[in-house]
Amino acid sequence: MKKVVFILAIILSFIVVILSCKKQHDDSSQVNPTEQVTQTSQNIEQRILSFKSDIESRLKTGSGYPIDTAVWYTEALINYTYADVANNLEGLSIDSVYIDVDLSGGKVTPAEAASVYDAIIDSLTIQYDNLPSQNLHLVFADVFIRDSTAGSVTFCVFSGFSYGSPINYGTFGEEDFWKYGLRQENDGGYCDGPHEGENKYIDAAWQIEQRIRLNIGVPAQRHYAINELAVDIFPDFVYIHADPPGIYNHDFLNPHDEVPNDNLYDYLLLYKWSDYPNFNPCLCPEEMNFYWHGTEEVCIDLIYTVTYPYLGDRVLISVHQVGDHGYIIPPNPYPLYHELNNIYGTWVANPNEPGTFN
Repeated sequence: MKKVVFILAIILSFIVVILSCKKQHDDSSQVNPTEQVTQTSQNIEQRILSFKSDIESRLKTGSGYPIDTAVWYTEALINYTYADVANNLEGLSIDSVYIDVDLSGGKVTPAEAASVYDAIIDSLTIQYDNLPSQNLHLVFADVFIRDSTAGSVTFCVFSGFSYGSPINYGTFGEEDFWKYGLRQENDGGYCDGPHEGENKYIDAAWQIEQRIRLNIGVPAQRHYAINELAVDIFPDFVYIHADPPGIYNHDFLNPHDEVPNDNLYDYLLLYKWSDYPNFNPCLCPEEMNFYWHGTEEVCIDLIYTVTYPYLGDRVLISVHQVGDHGYIIPPNPYPLYHELNNIYGTWVANPNEPGTFN
């Protein structure tokens, strides 16, 4: 019997050693995506600075840039110079601008690229100056093509500034009864409980957005984003701002829902119809927590399977969520839903302090 125990002990030792070696091998083969980005950040920086030098010279001759190349470098230079993807402040101001760009032989000259860049910075400066807080910074500037003809192209820029106090929210509690949306109309606020009627400039969509933005795992060191992509997410479809745009019909249904179309957790994003039972624009604490986690799952997980291969290895940069009621006027049946305007991109480390718009 002792001999058997001894043999089993030896076998067990071999198994432990083999598993230990395998774990060490697996750990060494795993590379953190952030570390990969950091390793290449200097090469990306050199490319961006080379573009900056070209447009500062404002050359009127030369081969120019293909449209996609001009878009990529314009976006990268703006974010390299000004942006920090940290997105943990309460306020998030989203704006857009459209700029017509003349083409020469189907390309963007360095002089035209310089003019476009200056026009975008002027627009961002106006957006910056109109914000209510001095504690603010640019999170992203997503540049993409809207229209293209033989002699011109339109650059569209989506930009987001984070501002205000740091987000400091946890799980929704027993007093968190919030109207689904309408804070933009100053008609949101608490809709039940001891605070009913208060804080109408806040709604459920904004409360959920805060918690998701707070949970974006941004590294401590300053990072900016490249390869940005704007994605609008609805409960039943996805729209990607690209050329051509990506449109995906997809129902983000709750896989654990046992009774469809009863307005009780039917979707992972808020989606209620007025002609179904249990229709109520006031979300109770249980619903607030459910839609928080469901929305987060859609943003950081499910969206990749729906939009493959558009997003690739991009990560979530920003979330902006609003509550809407569709375009159908009561008393006809109408929906209440949450709409997401997200930005995905690739993080790049930058040890330099971001520039300001002052």
